[in-house]
Amino acid sequence: GGKDDEIPLDASRPGGDDGAEKQEEVTAPSQVQERGGQLNGLHRDEDNSDPRWRRRKKHIFIVSSAGKPIFTRHGDEDKLNPLFGVMCSLVSFMTQNDDMPRVVLAGNHKIVFLIRGPIYLISVSRTLEPTAHLARQLQFVYTQLVSILTRKGLEHVFKRKHGFDLRNLLGNSGEQVLSHLVGAMDGHKLASSLPLHTSMSFVLGAPWCARLPLPLRNQVNKALLSVKSQHLIYAVLLAKNQLVQFVRPRKTALWAEDLLLIINLV
Repeated sequence: GGKDDEIPLDASRPGGDDGAEKQEEVTAPSQVQERGGQLNGLHRDEDNSDPRWRRRKKHIFIVSSAGKPIFTRHGDEDKLNPLFGVMCSLVSFMTQNDDMPRVVLAGNHKIVFLIRGPIYLISVSRTLEPTAHLARQLQFVYTQLVSILTRKGLEHVFKRKHGFDLRNLLGNSGEQVLSHLVGAMDGHKLASSLPLHTSMSFVLGAPWCARLPLPLRNQVNKALLSVKSQHLIYAVLLAKNQLVQFVRPRKTALWAEDLLLIINLV
């Protein structure tokens, strides 16, 4: 327990929650399609009574303050609806005493909470990752969610209807983006001496850069600058999820954490 301090993606960066927000209105990436079978490795046929679901080393859940499921890394939100209700009730019970939940230890499981207004993000893991890294991963997931639906859009729909089902806006493609992000953060195991099972890019908050000879990189940079336009702000060149080069105006920043989320969208 304890008061929940803001956990920015980077201590030197103000307003880490909405750095990836660019839109002003809610836009659904796709219409909601039939929710069955498997979606991007989410194993829709599993629920919390399934031994396969219980063997998963890490779960990521997103639920609204009204108890409406938004996202789960494994399984079907509808089948896990009672579990979402329990998690929402736990948060509500703890916040009644002005005590914002941050981490709960239960046997070999670590449950980490990140509360962002009406959005509750919960990580349940037994991967031995430090609490700070799990909270950082939840912050990445929240920022990616905001980049899809926008902060103003989220505030608008929840102000209009507290029990709004956000999955109607998120859609299958939005779910896939979140699922891919969560998988990318667990994509590479570090040195066995470190109790971490997450991608180095997200641990360090730095994109994976492609190694190029300096003359070739300069040529790439000149090529990007040659097509600059007053209607463009950034130019980013990627190769197999590796950053080759990006250019920007001198007085306009593109934070590394936001660049990671952009790469995840591609």
